[in-house]
Amino acid sequence: MRLFFHHVGQEGADEDFKKTVYKDVNIQTVESNVPVSIPRWDELLNQLRQEFPTGLFNCWGVPAGAEAVIGQLEAGDSVLLVHRATEDGEVPVLCRVQVFWPDELWDLSKELWGNQKYPYIFFFRTQRLTLRWPSFREHVRYKDNYDPRGKFYPVASHRLDDFDGVEGYIQYLLGNHSMSQAPFAPVTKQDLLESGIDESVDKAKIDQALTVGEKKLAQSPQLTEVLDLEHKQITTRPRDAAFSIEVKKAYGFRCAVCGSSLQSPKGQYELQSAHLYPKGKDGSDDLRNGLCLCRRHHWALDVGWMSLSDDHTVLVRSDLPEDEDYSFIRSYAGQKILLPSDERFVPHPTFMQEHRKMMGFD
Repeated sequence: MRLFFHHVGQEGADEDFKKTVYKDVNIQTVESNVPVSIPRWDELLNQLRQEFPTGLFNCWGVPAGAEAVIGQLEAGDSVLLVHRATEDGEVPVLCRVQVFWPDELWDLSKELWGNQKYPYIFFFRTQRLTLRWPSFREHVRYKDNYDPRGKFYPVASHRLDDFDGVEGYIQYLLGNHSMSQAPFAPVTKQDLLESGIDESVDKAKIDQALTVGEKKLAQSPQLTEVLDLEHKQITTRPRDAAFSIEVKKAYGFRCAVCGSSLQSPKGQYELQSAHLYPKGKDGSDDLRNGLCLCRRHHWALDVGWMSLSDDHTVLVRSDLPEDEDYSFIRSYAGQKILLPSDERFVPHPTFMQEHRKMMGFD
């Protein structure tokens, strides 16, 4: 396993991340834009189907000029995408490479990013980070004046000795800088935008509600909302906003069932924070009572076509109509949902069991 980084620049990140890093791509896009004449065309498609059973993935392309370095890349390696290499710059994305095709995919580059400049393409599922460039530079012991602009570059293994190698460093990043590991961090303007929350909501009250939500994890889960004095001081809108944000962050902004992560042109996610034991019955705003779901799977959960077993397997009612319109539910029967990497955040049996009883599964 090796670690690489790619300085993409602010323009590349602001424009192209929206197309393939923060937005899902369908395998059909590859089928339609990779000529069958390329060597082992069917092998590429088979690898993608095997690695991404939902049919959705994220990807990034590297210019032809980086051929000598990217030729070293293999599935299982990791790539950090650097937004800006400034003192306030960001390293917002970790790509754990699942498929890399060494041939130039010119037509696919044009379809994905509007030009053929990025023919060397690797495929992954985006893991968003809160890592800053100065922190990364310190981790790998680069000098303060190190200039990475335009580079796709491997990190020498000895630079990660303090973390016991590449895998140790990746685990450090996931444990300390993963957005899915920071659902209770103070709310930002970007959080409000991505969750579709009006900026008029009091951010200080949302932060207070997030603090209360984090404290709940140290307590036994309660089906219904029991408001202590601290929680009673927070009005409904900030509490709702806090639950919406913390659930989406815990799941890394992906539907727990299908893995989708669609965004509007302005960056708002199509995702919703669902309650297993419903809010309409005063269900608790406990993160363990939450699921990050796309709109259709949220509907399927709420109406009872779908539930979860205690081991987080998707259960589907036996009387689900055979109509093709319901295939988005049927196709996930028996599959495990995507879970937060922190075990404290996963759905608790208390809420899953009550949902099954309520919907007639038990």
